[in-house]
Amino acid sequence: MATFAVRLLCGFAMMLITITGVAAEPRRRALLVGVSAYPKETVGDLQLAGPKNDVALMLDTLGRVGFRSEDVTVLADGLEATNAPRAADGPPTRAAILAALDDLARRAGPGDVVLVYLSGHGSQQPILDPSQHAVEKTDGLEEIFLPIDIGPWTDAVGSVRNALVDHELGRAVAAIRAKGAFVWVVVDACHSGTMTRAAGDAVARQVPADVLGIPPEALARARSREEERRGRGVTRGAASGVPSRTPASWGLAKLLGAPSEGPATAAPPAAKPVAASTSPGGYVAFFAAWPDQVALQRAMPRGYGVGERKPHGVLTFHLARALREGRGSSFRDLAHAVAAGYDQFGQAPTPMFEGDLAAPAPGGARDGRLRWPVKVEGGKITVAGGVVDGLAPGAVVGLSTVDAPADIRAYARVLGADAAQADLEPIERDGRVWSPVLANEALVATLTERAADFRLTVARPPTLPEGAIGDALAAALAEIATDGSAAARLVEADEPADLRLFAEGDRVWLVADGASLVVSGRARSASLPLSATDLAPSLKRALAGHAKARNLVRIADQLAAGSAGPHLAVEAFVARDEGIAPAGARAPDDRACPPLDLKQLPAAARPIGDGVPDLGHCDAIYFRLTAGGSKPIDVTPLYVDGAGAIAYMGPPEGLRLEPGAAGRLVPLRIVTWSRARREPLPIGRERLLLIAVEVEGRTALPADYRHLAQAAPTASASRGAAAPGSFRGLMEAAAFGGGTRSIGSSGGLGSGEIVSFGWRVTAPESD
Repeated sequence: MATFAVRLLCGFAMMLITITGVAAEPRRRALLVGVSAYPKETVGDLQLAGPKNDVALMLDTLGRVGFRSEDVTVLADGLEATNAPRAADGPPTRAAILAALDDLARRAGPGDVVLVYLSGHGSQQPILDPSQHAVEKTDGLEEIFLPIDIGPWTDAVGSVRNALVDHELGRAVAAIRAKGAFVWVVVDACHSGTMTRAAGDAVARQVPADVLGIPPEALARARSREEERRGRGVTRGAASGVPSRTPASWGLAKLLGAPSEGPATAAPPAAKPVAASTSPGGYVAFFAAWPDQVALQRAMPRGYGVGERKPHGVLTFHLARALREGRGSSFRDLAHAVAAGYDQFGQAPTPMFEGDLAAPAPGGARDGRLRWPVKVEGGKITVAGGVVDGLAPGAVVGLSTVDAPADIRAYARVLGADAAQADLEPIERDGRVWSPVLANEALVATLTERAADFRLTVARPPTLPEGAIGDALAAALAEIATDGSAAARLVEADEPADLRLFAEGDRVWLVADGASLVVSGRARSASLPLSATDLAPSLKRALAGHAKARNLVRIADQLAAGSAGPHLAVEAFVARDEGIAPAGARAPDDRACPPLDLKQLPAAARPIGDGVPDLGHCDAIYFRLTAGGSKPIDVTPLYVDGAGAIAYMGPPEGLRLEPGAAGRLVPLRIVTWSRARREPLPIGRERLLLIAVEVEGRTALPADYRHLAQAAPTASASRGAAAPGSFRGLMEAAAFGGGTRSIGSSGGLGSGEIVSFGWRVTAPESD
């Protein structure tokens, strides 16, 4: 893993400049850049359909959270083919982007919030002048964003023509911050990795260096120069010596002068002018993927059986959704909402976040509830909101007049939806029924029940093996397709899906959407032997297991978007282990781990920051749980690993938190090698789900959902730990799947919640 302290993920390292600001009324300003139709002579067939849709969605979204149209500069191509509320201000050329950044620095003042948003392709090129970079680049390469007038590599100057280089963007952003403005950088592009093998609609937002004509020897020379320089002990800044497993939030923000924890260095707009300041404004950044992953565009919205889908960057779609739903008062809240959206549809890539995540987010201080205008025409009822607004098929809305929005006159269920529009069907509820008289009123819709889709969509293998094993797999798939009780719905190989099947060698491989098929090594995908005599039931069980794990994650996301739960307070800590494998070990992690301290937090434990930690063998995670409300809370800790295993992590007697009592510890030990079986254990994205319900009255035993635990469908669980109402119905639906269910805001949402924490488990670097 690259050293995160020297990489602003997709590359935009910031340089700090201090310039005295000028007092002005705080404003919200933005630069939206989207590049779709790249020149074929430069990037070939690596075009992107998503950025123009991204910009249109962000433009509409910003208008809902306090950005005025005159304060938003749009540089994008193809915007006229979208439903954007206004035209672009010009094409996204290098010169136009730099000029717009300069204009932002000129106009920005103390207290302003400035969004710099980039959607398009990224890549890398060799560093010719290391002095241009304020922080160390350990690989000798600098990151570039590709404007629409991007050209090929030019040997004469040693650069990709018209590329926007990381240090150029860094200086521009630092100049804006120097005026006292708070800068929010969002990059839905990346340079790293290669195209995933998953079929369907996933497209990498990355142009390989060779496509741009960068000579391999130039890349090799750059890396060699950096290795030689580092070998001589030459370092710059505070980046040197950062452990390779350190998350970005533990190092990079400090290099930028912006703390990753605690109060923001500059708050978003206040209600009155702010005096000029010589201190730089705050900074926060959202990135589409880790440095070693591709950033993807996909046909969105995913799931829910929706009709029309449009290509969008995964980061952009879930960020817009979180903003429009008012899902957080801080950037940290937005980051958690985005990460939850990623979790629903596969395990790769993983978003990353940096900077002042505690700062207030635009739109986070809304009063009241979100409402959307309703249109009744020819007996058809539609609402101007869709999946991106939380109105997925199965959701329920209350209908009221514009003059009396709090007085619900009727209810309707969402029948079908795309990203920004939904069709409604009136339903009877609470004695209220739809009346044709309402068709003559000016109506608005208020979301009263969210929907959770429990269907696992599985793509068939692109090809089947010849002979008996191919026939066996075909028969197993046919049996699953005709089984009405199966938790999975099969689709063709090129259709959008949550999970993809591949038949290679003598195994059938199960690959999460967005992840790559890996058939060997420590990161190999989950699989089942094709030679099994019970292939059909084995595959059916495996798919049901993946469905349950995915459903729990999806419910956690849906509940997080609703009203407040039972006030479960969670603190997370990590204790690193740096042990060494004994002589004769089969792998660097073939060693025993020390026992967990079940009673108290180890002295070496440190708080987990706001990113996704990168953990290895024998590392320990501690969660301290406290009841923050006035009622006791029963908590079920469930660990979900990358192979689909679900394990109960609480004490045998259950876990009840009393108000005012000291926090209870829930520890986990990360294990990547089984010494008993002498083989590696699953690695990849993992999470702990804390299912919390308020205790009504006094019950003899804590309520828990440990019955949702399951062995991995294709592998063994890899972690160790210390030895219902409508919410219960929702948990049962997660376990057994089947269709779409409503999550009612009045039928138990306030009595149950799921808090989710995620991390990545990696094998030893030397393995």
